[in-house]
Parts: sequence; structure tokens; C-alpha cells
Amino acid sequence: TFPGDPGLARNGSATSAVPSLSHLAMNVSSLRLRAFALLGLLAAPLVAQDSPANAPVVIERTHPVSANPRISVRNVSGKGEIVAWDRNEVRGVAEKRARKPEVAARAEIVIEASADRVDIETRFEKSWLWGDKVVVDYVINAPAGARLDVKVGNSGVRSQGITGPANIEAVNGNLDVE
Repeated sequence: TFPGDPGLARNGSATSAVPSLSHLAMNVSSLRLRAFALLGLLAAPLVAQDSPANAPVVIERTHPVSANPRISVRNVSGKGEIVAWDRNEVRGVAEKRARKPEVAARAEIVIEASADRVDIETRFEKSWLWGDKVVVDYVINAPAGARLDVKVGNSGVRSQGITGPANIEAVNGNLDVE
């Protein structure tokens, strides 16, 4: 038969109208290729999260504290890392990420600090729209004797070198205490 025409043989005689297995395999391969191309187009908005227009917003603050302050962290979506250091200061670095810059702008990082206490909280109005998710990751350096009260969601918490008492909760994430 001629390529693409299963009905006529070269000599003009009729052949079976049933396509050959090799013809079917080519059609299946073509459909797979089209499906992957369509998935690539649908996934493009997810990749756009890393574009310069949607670059993370980084906020850094340092506060003087006593040798054993109470550190409270509340974060609905994002990880927390608390690492001991040899200073009587608490340094917090927050990294906000969202697919849309206007969504990241709606997330507010509230810090209240005194010599004996540092409270850090992520606040934003909840949205059930697809793509309106904000993630805030925290890295906090604190005196080793700090007392921790940490609650995070949709991620984990890592604490390293903190010797004071700790109450740590992670929803949908791991706890790693060293």
C-alpha cells in the first residue's frame, strides 16, 4: 500500500481497510507527542514562578535580646529554620514567594520584639483561588538558650543547637531537632 493509504495496493487491487500495526503505532506516538506538548503548555504558568518579575522578596531584621528569650513563630505556609549562634541577638530572614507579585505583597510579616521576647507572624488573607498561594520561609538565628514556640503549616521545621525548652509543631511537614 501507499504510505497513508491503506486501501489500494500498487497494482490497483483492493486491500484490507484495517490499518497495519505499524500505522497504528505511528498514530499512538503522534498522539503521545501532542499530549506532552499540551502538558508543557499547561505547566508553563508553574515554571513562571521563577521569573524575575516573581522573584522572592527577602526581609531581614536583627533585634538585641537576653541570653534566653522566648521566640514565637507562626507561619501558615512555609518552612522554619532556627539555628543557635553565640550572640545575644535574634536575626530573622524571611523569604516571601508567590506566583503573582500582588499576592506576595498581601502577605505581611509582623515582628514584635523586646529584650525577652521576639514574636514573628505571617499574616495574609486566605484566598481559595488557584495561584493565590503565598509561601514564606524563615531562617532565624537565636541564642542557644532561647525558648521556642513554633507553629508552621505546609512545611517542616529544623532546629539546630537550641538548648532551651521547645514547643514545635509542623502541619504537613517534618520536624528535625538537632
